[in-house]
Amino acid sequence: MPKLHRSDRFINEVKMLMKKGVLTLEQVKQLLQLPEENLQCSFLKINKIQGTDEIFEGWLTMTIRVTFEYVKPDAIYLRNVGEYDQSALSKV
Repeated sequence: MPKLHRSDRFINEVKMLMKKGVLTLEQVKQLLQLPEENLQCSFLKINKIQGTDEIFEGWLTMTIRVTFEYVKPDAIYLRNVGEYDQSALSKV
């Protein structure tokens, strides 16, 4: 089973999103149970981030995106979590 590592930024963002009411405790628990699942079959709908070799994204909800990378074959490093602004795409 892969080990789960979290960046300080990830932890701070989770706290902020929970305080704003955007992220629930149940969603955080679900996210932290990732190593117990097969990530390719998970609820996150995982994609490699374009232009990177090792960074992936997954969607916790329609608006909450999580970025992570695989570290060695037995670890996952949660890099960041945050609200994804759909309006930013329409301005491009």
